[in-house]
Amino acid sequence: MKSVKVSLFITSLVVAALVASPVWAKKDLPAVNEEGMELVKDTRMTTIYADAGADLGIYKRIWLEDASVRSRRIGNVTRIATPGVHP
Repeated sequence: MKSVKVSLFITSLVVAALVASPVWAKKDLPAVNEEGMELVKDTRMTTIYADAGADLGIYKRIWLEDASVRSRRIGNVTRIATPGVHP
């Protein structure tokens, strides 16, 4: 009975660490990405980079969507594809 409780406790710790690891990983992000966009701090669930000098005033409406990326393993190589974009 005691070994079951210990095993359940260890499993709970592992699951908590796996859930929290993306939050910890966000702290290592660069302040400015390769495109010159600045990291927006204090976002809870996602990582956001913004161009501080961007002017959207010329548009009447804009549409914001989540970025989606998928990967597929082919042999020893993992290929990353963005839906709708073909090499």
